[in-house]
Amino acid sequence: MSELQVTLTDQERRVLEALADGHSAGETGRRLYLSVATVKGHRSTLLRKLGARNAPQAVAIAYQRGLLTVDAAS
Repeated sequence: MSELQVTLTDQERRVLEALADGHSAGETGRRLYLSVATVKGHRSTLLRKLGARNAPQAVAIAYQRGLLTVDAAS
């Protein structure tokens, strides 16, 4: 895992927050008015940018790096 600064788009940040809240791709899509394919694309980009193997690890890394806070994810 690289400790380099990660830059997220607004949409990626919203998808990350939805992941942290435990929403599925379908729920996230409905909530953000995105297609499931778009949500999955953002999720894949997040995994790559954060160096994560899966969504739970991406959320953990985001908390560790200060990209998410407890208030932001609720």
